[in-house]
Amino acid sequence: MKEIATMAQDFVEATSALVGHRTINIMDTNAIIIASTEKNRIGTFHQGAAEVLATGKPVLVRKENLAAYPGAREGYNMPIYLEDEMIGVVGMFGDEAEVRDTANLLCVYVSQQFAQFQLAQKQKMESEIGTQLLRSLILGDETQREKVQQLCDFLDVHLAFPYRVILIYQETAESTDEYVESLSHAVQSLVWKGILDRQRDVFGFYKQSYVILLSDTSEKSSEEWLTHEHSDCDASEATPPEGDIGRLFEREQLDERNGQNRIGKPIAEIRSHPGWRTVISGICKTMNEIPEGMREVMIMKEMKGGEIQNLEEHSCRMRYLLGRFISYGGDRAVREMAERLLQEGEKQAELLLHTAECYYEENGSATSASERLHLHKNSLLYRMKRLYQLLGIEKDTAFVREFYVRLLLEYWNQIF
Repeated sequence: MKEIATMAQDFVEATSALVGHRTINIMDTNAIIIASTEKNRIGTFHQGAAEVLATGKPVLVRKENLAAYPGAREGYNMPIYLEDEMIGVVGMFGDEAEVRDTANLLCVYVSQQFAQFQLAQKQKMESEIGTQLLRSLILGDETQREKVQQLCDFLDVHLAFPYRVILIYQETAESTDEYVESLSHAVQSLVWKGILDRQRDVFGFYKQSYVILLSDTSEKSSEEWLTHEHSDCDASEATPPEGDIGRLFEREQLDERNGQNRIGKPIAEIRSHPGWRTVISGICKTMNEIPEGMREVMIMKEMKGGEIQNLEEHSCRMRYLLGRFISYGGDRAVREMAERLLQEGEKQAELLLHTAECYYEENGSATSASERLHLHKNSLLYRMKRLYQLLGIEKDTAFVREFYVRLLLEYWNQIF
């Protein structure tokens, strides 16, 4: 009620100037003035409004019959309707000839303002309840299942598994009102464009990021997309040469899947906003898997990566697994390798690691990597050999060498 009174007071003060600074009052369903250009009248009873509320018709208070309308002044009073329900009365001071037409326009205007206010309040409430639903799902408390169902029923949301957890954020942004509003508006635009579906997708703000639970009920599952059309692995190769880990996990372009499942359109939209970063979890087939999907994206957020990080891509999943390996016991071994490498100096260490990164990104092709780095092929091979020597892995298999170098690259990117 306080918010309505504040909105009404702002309205009468802004509108009075448009009608020659005439007195404007807004009364509630008890005929009490809740807003007025004459603030001393706020909280008083208005007999003219009481008659409007009783009859549902406009009431003209003339100067000669003011005695019959306690609390009223000469003027025109009209009902305010919202969805066919009378929610109050608006009145304007003046004689009939002066204010009738203007008062009718004022009534239409104030009705529109109340309708917009009600819509904004409804959207605010739905947003708050939607955030409650989101938190209940991503926190994964088994005791909250009944609450989840109640919130879904209230919002008319029908959970349709599987889901993907999408985290949208700006890396350097602080959680200011402007930042929150920017992200919220952007996600709302996905709803307006039909990219998000309020009846099956769940979204809201969480820990300085915007989280979307996107129902991924595409015709083919993500596993099918990865194992058929988008697989770069040749199963006939029994002994993969060095660099095949890179082939197994190399970057796939998300654009190849745009339009083929629901993830493509929101990614395309997000890419149109410079400075935004997005992390996308693997498939969550049940409610119990959503918290794990949330953990995945939160971990990837802390790891330095590209503009779009999709854990259904082999390269991104590899980085995630390497990062988890480092976090859960593998840091000591990789730290020792980093220390050995730094004995050559930080600049030389950076040079060798950058060379290795390019080499593996080019699927272990010395020719392609040397062209990319504008190096002679023999110079590139010398750098790789020197790196292996410094790390003490020159006599290991190609698989082991690549695994340890990739592990070191991930650690290096997190530390430096």
